[in-house]
Amino acid sequence: MHNITTITKMALKGQDYRDWYRWAKSDIAKACKQLGCCPQRFSDIMALTSPRASVTRNVRWTIMLMGSPNVKPHDMMHNIWASVQHYYRTGEIRGPKTGPFARALKGDLSAIPLDVWMARALGVEHTKLATKQVREPAQALIKRVADRLGWPPAEVQAAVWATAARAGGRRPPTVSVFDSLTLWSVA
Repeated sequence: MHNITTITKMALKGQDYRDWYRWAKSDIAKACKQLGCCPQRFSDIMALTSPRASVTRNVRWTIMLMGSPNVKPHDMMHNIWASVQHYYRTGEIRGPKTGPFARALKGDLSAIPLDVWMARALGVEHTKLATKQVREPAQALIKRVADRLGWPPAEVQAAVWATAARAGGRRPPTVSVFDSLTLWSVA
């Protein structure tokens, strides 16, 4: 796993994205007002549909499920659909990435979602983030960087995530739930 200096440099390099969760929360609230749905539930569904999905696909699935909760999008993986169905039955979000992601989307800036891009940033195999032996030290490292920078942990995570995505040749997306809502309601 990379050290605090490396992760601090990555956070500073991606600091233009440190407010990503604030943007997301605001955009989700705006979209939910138009949809007439609960922003907390929307955030939960968005978190559940996020594994191995682009932000655009993730938002599209969430909008679809808010309108038709019992209709599986044709391109959704079975394990994601099973997680959504479990949530509908129990209200529970399982999973080491989706729970913190839902909390961060709802404004909990102490949450630290860890996904494939964060695994790359941290220098660990992404499958290892599912284990406490790797996940907890990774979260502790993000917290130490947050303390060093005086930022909330979720802001550090978002900034590091953006740096990792850029290093992988991607343009880190904005959330644009409201824009997607307009696009998908026309389609």
